[in-house]
Amino acid sequence: MANLDKETKPKSSKLSFFILNFLIIAFASAIIIGSLSYLIIRDFSYGIGIGMRSLLVILLPIIVIIFIRSFVKVESTEQREVPPFNLFFIFSILTLMAFVTLKLYYSPIIPLAQMLLSLIVILAGTIYKGVHFKALASCSYGIVSGFLAYILLFELPI
Repeated sequence: MANLDKETKPKSSKLSFFILNFLIIAFASAIIIGSLSYLIIRDFSYGIGIGMRSLLVILLPIIVIIFIRSFVKVESTEQREVPPFNLFFIFSILTLMAFVTLKLYYSPIIPLAQMLLSLIVILAGTIYKGVHFKALASCSYGIVSGFLAYILLFELPI
């Protein structure tokens, strides 16, 4: 009986850790996609031209990253793993920068916040495709931490 408890405890612990990671990834996705959607809808309320600019600026980081991944040759063929803390830190800073840009420098004429948020989405997707689930979880924890740091420093962005 004692052996059965020892065997099920690590499995339930791994399952709860996986569920927590999944919830963090879903929350990070909701933060970024929700913010992008809100900004695009708000910019369309200013006019069709401003709304289209906001919508199309999202494509810029996507096109650049896809170009780099497709056509730029890297000298080393071995794929190195980025430490999870580095991903966490980078995405925390990127998310904080995006929301601070939204707060302090928002202009519907120059949609920098949308471009930064789009960059976060495409980088997280590229990292996940190239590495594994642990990398995506690290990026997501960074996104959530950057968002919470923004709320701590300023307020809810809406």
